[in-house]
Amino acid sequence: MRVEVAREASTMVLLACIAWVASSRAMGRLASFFLVFGIWDITFYFWLRVLIGWPASLMTWDLLFLIPVPWSAPVLAPVLVAACMALFGTVTLLRESKRSMLGAIALVLAGFAVTYVAFVWNSGLLLAGGVPGKFPWILFSVGVALLLASSGLTSRTQRN
Repeated sequence: MRVEVAREASTMVLLACIAWVASSRAMGRLASFFLVFGIWDITFYFWLRVLIGWPASLMTWDLLFLIPVPWSAPVLAPVLVAACMALFGTVTLLRESKRSMLGAIALVLAGFAVTYVAFVWNSGLLLAGGVPGKFPWILFSVGVALLLASSGLTSRTQRN
């Protein structure tokens, strides 16, 4: 368990370092992190499927992350969030503006907060040695809608 938590933390540090050197501006760094994380996560699942035949479907449950508590969901959920992250990162990097993007940042943070709650919805069951119950798709969908709205808001921001 300690090794897996250390591996997860190391991956986040690596992705943050890539984002740090990719841009000199805070928004560019955030966008770079989201883009790299999104691509990494999607390719992770793609290569698992190609190399070992897992997951059997996009509805197969996965233990996603362990920090600070176990995150779990059908594989489709993290793939959708990763796609939203990559979209937000790409749009933001293409449209990065000197103007404030506080609205887009607020939407993306709200979207991640809501999807985080959906991902840890079953953490109590997992910590007690059980298996995940139902995934809260409606709650998750609200989070994804907020993430997509942040990309939409960002795409309307004009370069100065």
